Amino acid sequence: GVGALEPNTVLIGWSEDGLKQADFTRAIRRILQLKRSLLVYAEAELPAAELAPNIDVWWRARENGSFMLTLAHLLRRSPRWRNHRIRIMRVISDESRRKEAIESVEKFAKASRIDAVPEIIVSTAPVYDVIVETSQKSEVCFLGIKLEEDHEEPLAEHAGIVESIRGHIFLAKSWDSLH
Repeated sequence: GVGALEPNTVLIGWSEDGLKQADFTRAIRRILQLKRSLLVYAEAELPAAELAPNIDVWWRARENGSFMLTLAHLLRRSPRWRNHRIRIMRVISDESRRKEAIESVEKFAKASRIDAVPEIIVSTAPVYDVIVETSQKSEVCFLGIKLEEDHEEPLAEHAGIVESIRGHIFLAKSWDSLH
């Protein structure tokens, strides 16, 4: 921290280095023990010119959703990202729930006073497959994750999606919902 300020969020880079994997896992576990919000960042594999000017926020739970939407909004305040569109992405399995899902996301975005476009995808495919297909070439992707501190490799299940997304990706875990 700085002075009386104490950090509540930790940003750490994604690691695929087998030699550093134990340190990476230990760091993640320690952050979870401290009950800090966590952002795991993986850099874009493609140049910006080959990516769509989207900042995708994958809405799966209110817990991480408000955290990620706030971060997307702050990111867009930077001159580098100012012209990017924030898309609140949600996957549902039943077409009859589309209207309700759109209204829910629009209501939250309006209450947050964040300019964001809801995009509801109806699919019965695995959620991670839908995320990769939809956001593979978005310049930024925020994906909420659920982590258990006692899991042997807390981020192992997310390796495939990190490898598949070509833009910048942030895996996000919030300890406190931002209302």
